Amino acid sequence: MNMLDQTIDYIKEKYAVIGERTFKEFPHYLTFRHKQDNKWFALIMNVTMNKLGLEGTQEV
Repeated sequence: MNMLDQTIDYIKEKYAVIGERTFKEFPHYLTFRHKQDNKWFALIMNVTMNKLGLEGTQEV
């Protein structure tokens, strides 16, 4: 099991919510919302390394 799957499973077990594909133009992005107020508490998305202050343009 990879890190992404482990993270999704942890959120599901800890908070009893599943990720939503909120953005049509970015189908791989997942948002997670609190059940009580529907506010986001997590977003899983791909970004390029240089946007994280790392060298390279590969997506992580």
